Amino acid sequence: MAESNIKNLRLVNHQLAILFQPDVFRKLVIRISELDMETAVSQLTDLELLAATDSHPARTLTRELVVKQIELSDEALKKRLLACLGPAISALSRIVMFCAEWDWGHIPDSIRPIVFKSLRHQLQSLTEILVRDPYSDAGWGPLLFEDPSQFRGLNSLSVAGIKEVAVWENIVRVAASIAPLVSLMIVELQLSMAETQRFDIWEALMNSGIWLQDISTDHLRSSLVKYLSSYSGVLKRLSIVHFQSYWDPKVLETSHLLSEMASRFFVEVLPLHAATVKHLTLQVNHSTWGTWWFGKETAGPIRDLKFPQLEHFIIGTFVEDLEVISPERQDYLRLLVDTVLRPQYFPSIKVLETLHVMEYEPLMGTPTYDQQDREDAVANSKIRSYRFASDEITLQKLCFYGNRVMAQKWQPRVGEDGLIWFDGPIQEGYHIWYTMHLK
Repeated sequence: MAESNIKNLRLVNHQLAILFQPDVFRKLVIRISELDMETAVSQLTDLELLAATDSHPARTLTRELVVKQIELSDEALKKRLLACLGPAISALSRIVMFCAEWDWGHIPDSIRPIVFKSLRHQLQSLTEILVRDPYSDAGWGPLLFEDPSQFRGLNSLSVAGIKEVAVWENIVRVAASIAPLVSLMIVELQLSMAETQRFDIWEALMNSGIWLQDISTDHLRSSLVKYLSSYSGVLKRLSIVHFQSYWDPKVLETSHLLSEMASRFFVEVLPLHAATVKHLTLQVNHSTWGTWWFGKETAGPIRDLKFPQLEHFIIGTFVEDLEVISPERQDYLRLLVDTVLRPQYFPSIKVLETLHVMEYEPLMGTPTYDQQDREDAVANSKIRSYRFASDEITLQKLCFYGNRVMAQKWQPRVGEDGLIWFDGPIQEGYHIWYTMHLK
């Protein structure tokens, strides 16, 4: 090849390299794992080059920083990483999006402060932050969210998996003070009873206009119901698991309050989220039986609603009779199954999980094993006898939890008569419900 042609080719390649540089360097993904040592060493070398080279194109062309995984046990490599990680991140002068997807892999506690402190000078230019860090129990929140005035340009904040109350307090405070914020999405919230007693997250979220997609809590309180009634069109998953102690001195007062909440939840709250919810778990156990289970007070409101996206439904079914349901009484287990088998109301349903809740009087304790076994046998016999008419089946399995049996899976079949029946049971797991036979 002639020398002039070689020069022209080099020139073209150089021009193409410059042309594609903005796309090549737009996103920097940090993922260093010993499972792929060759790639880990290569990326570590790239970070060292970025930190040491003032003219590195990534310094001005990188717009998105994604930190996914940092796992190194080799001391020499760890020393190199600690020396270059901070300077490399600080060298990125035009970052507009920061993403920490730390549910994918492990990030050492020693690395978190380095990442966030290196971003300090970029906070005012960030327009989008996405943080997912379910494994961190220590508070990195103040490192990022301690000063709301830092986020002058932020318009999208997405947070998931954070369990520490102090972090939520900071996030709520930041969200309430950022004028341009147009998309604030806390996609997952997991709070225990102790945490919600310390800080009423529901009141704070409602006042800040933060609408959650995913809620999982074991503390049912009126502020939660009030919060859920303040928005619609967003909620994808709701899990309320609350068990009332019968030895609590305020048990009667609390039970009355829980019953009032149930009335409001099924009549006012559930209709707001029926169109979007995909996973719904309602396990609320208290002395006023039936108000949170599928029974005489809740069956009507649930059957009247359409759940176009609901795939997984967990709820107890109320049984008023000790063993056999008399003809004049409603079989709520059958009614529940019939409810979800209506394709016009539950077109996406795949899994239904339920437990029989039975009322005893004046018993204040658990029945004998023989009695529990009889109840389980009666329940299984009922399920085998059920027949339903339906145009189509989307339900893949019915999981039933009795008194002493493991989780039982029943699969819907279509008989020769065209009616749906359930084949089973197959034991497939451990008892996940808390069954209490208390009046």
